[in-house]
Amino acid sequence: MKRIFYALIALLLPLLLFSSCRNGRLNFFSWEDELALKDEVHEQIVADSLTHTFLPEEKYAGVYTHLRAICNKLSYSAKAKKNNMPIQWSIYVLQDDNTVNAFSIPGGGIYIYTGLLRFVKNEAELAGIMAHEMAHVYCRHATSALSKQLGVSLFFSLLEGITDTDINVFGDVAANTLLLKFSRDDEREADKYAVDYLAGTDYDIGEFITFFRDLEQLEREEQAIESESLQNVLEFYSTHPNPQNRIENIKKEWSRRGNPHGKTFANEYKEWLKKLPKPQTEIATSR
Repeated sequence: MKRIFYALIALLLPLLLFSSCRNGRLNFFSWEDELALKDEVHEQIVADSLTHTFLPEEKYAGVYTHLRAICNKLSYSAKAKKNNMPIQWSIYVLQDDNTVNAFSIPGGGIYIYTGLLRFVKNEAELAGIMAHEMAHVYCRHATSALSKQLGVSLFFSLLEGITDTDINVFGDVAANTLLLKFSRDDEREADKYAVDYLAGTDYDIGEFITFFRDLEQLEREEQAIESESLQNVLEFYSTHPNPQNRIENIKKEWSRRGNPHGKTFANEYKEWLKKLPKPQTEIATSR
């Protein structure tokens, strides 16, 4: 095992020193590596049954069919197609009405909590969030962050000598980094590309901004008291850093395209929500 690990270091160190991804960020993972990571990370998420409860597709096929339709519309937009990466998107719904969040993993896995589905007001808002998560995958933000963290670990392992414990730590770092929050630069880039993807569809880009305004408003209303609603907001911010100028950056990207307005599909969205299980809490349905 240790010989394999040394061989891995020999391969990765030159890449660590001289490689970078297309946007200037270090990344020594190939796209094939990301596809493999997609399966591995998904298995970890499934195994963590105490934290994640999957909405069964066999019982709620209509929910999954519509989410895939939104994803397909975004992936076929003119801007998204320019990425030229063979992504087979996998959509999963996590049943938790008290968690307003969504996240993505390398290779094209997108996970959406029922709390988020109930929080947004229309399909255009949800499309903006999904476009943002898709942008993280297209930009390969997770493996870029992993490359940086593993690079530091490998460097100090070489200086201090590698033990079997170090090898185990290496594996833990690889597993855990993929689910950490992205940097503000990553979030800014994902927002920018999300606007690009939305611009190639009939969705109203302005609703992407509305979602963050509503989230901030909820935070202001609830921050003075201990409440589940505030925990919802904090959960979203735990994996999505929210600098004060984030809304302004999205507005600028939208403005550069002439502030085009599209459809919200609000009525259709309300009907589609009826396909979800009965709400678990009153708070989750307050909007």
